[in-house]
Amino acid sequence: MPLTKNSKILDWGKYNVANTLANKFNIVKTELSKPITSLQDLIEGKVVDADFSSLQVDKDTTFTASKDGGTETYFSGLWTSTENLKIKMNVQGNSANSASFAFYRVDSLTGEILTAKGLINPKDHQDYFQAAKSNLVSSLVDFEDFNKNGDILVNVEKGQSYAALLITHSPDGTQIPLYSIVDANINSSIQCISFGSGLYGFEDLINSPEFSSDRDFNDLIFYTER
Repeated sequence: MPLTKNSKILDWGKYNVANTLANKFNIVKTELSKPITSLQDLIEGKVVDADFSSLQVDKDTTFTASKDGGTETYFSGLWTSTENLKIKMNVQGNSANSASFAFYRVDSLTGEILTAKGLINPKDHQDYFQAAKSNLVSSLVDFEDFNKNGDILVNVEKGQSYAALLITHSPDGTQIPLYSIVDANINSSIQCISFGSGLYGFEDLINSPEFSSDRDFNDLIFYTER
């Protein structure tokens, strides 16, 4: 069921950076030469038709469009709800890898998570994975078939911030967590990008010099507004 204008989640960092940010961290800049509006616009095994890169920002960062035409987005990996919502969000994708997907609550604009031991930074990978699983606002939904399709039920609160977690499962039982937040990923790799208009795509292979990735970003896609 698509979201309505009365139940949209706004992506943080689309227009500016809040003055309360104290440290530098990475967000994702994406430039599209043509619109990507659905799973059908992405081709399995082919690098996504977009330029994307990490951009280090702080409270003094401003954004200026670099070229005319096309679409340019800046995505922090976080969303903030404008009201209390219970959302039924459809998730689709094409991938041979089995995976689980969910959203979790974070306690700051940089994606830190508040625990009994204090704030856990996204770069503290092992502790952060456990903290993310302890702060889920939706149940982990399993996707096992190549053609993935399912619904995520998300409970969000007004003014709270959230991020997305994709856990891939290897045949030997190894779990690899991937996040919408760049700094939470191994080698700060980009695993989730914004295509604009509320559409987001996950890459389920680690994008880094040490690992091979097809960078098609169609492994799981979802809309936060329609």
